[in-house]
Amino acid sequence: GFDPIFMVDASTNYKMDDEKGFKELEKNNVFKQAPAGRKADWTVLMLAQTNNCHFITNDLYKEYREEFGGEWIRDNRITLILAGRQWLLEYPE
Repeated sequence: GFDPIFMVDASTNYKMDDEKGFKELEKNNVFKQAPAGRKADWTVLMLAQTNNCHFITNDLYKEYREEFGGEWIRDNRITLILAGRQWLLEYPE
């Protein structure tokens, strides 16, 4: 098994329709917020690299290839597509 970590930008709560519900999810540790002033992208990559795990995103993370390694990003990035009502995940080769 595994314990997924859901990461959001620090400003996400200001963009939600239900700020109270968002705070409740945060309180119940449903997700983690990136530190203020830091993009969630960097935090996602750091957590994935530190914990030797994959991450799900459609972002190519071009701006982070030098810091984290383009090959490492490519080898650990899982992409997703919503097809109708079903999520399709594409794992690295």
